[in-house]
Amino acid sequence: MPDAVASEVKSEIEATLSQSIRVGARPLTEGEWRALLENAGFTNLVVRLAPMHLLRPSRILADEGLWRTLKFVRNVLQDADARRRVLAMRAVFEKYSHHLRGISVVGTKGG
Repeated sequence: MPDAVASEVKSEIEATLSQSIRVGARPLTEGEWRALLENAGFTNLVVRLAPMHLLRPSRILADEGLWRTLKFVRNVLQDADARRRVLAMRAVFEKYSHHLRGISVVGTKGG
């Protein structure tokens, strides 16, 4: 966010996120998601945005439920490498919270 985010900021977020999750990451703006899906033939797109709270305890609990959250916490506490990765990802989400959002896009594709 926003659609007109500076390319330098976007590149910095991509590099930092990719490094922290150890996978090439390319976050897209809402406009880029729309264009990608429309170019793939999707129409009637409905977009919803939410704060990027992916690794916050309340979000994990809401997404995973109590038992899976407890399992996640146990795994993170027992595995130092996993703990470092999770904390690094969360730090990236927090550092760039004014530019990152969760996004869901629903559309239809004629057949």
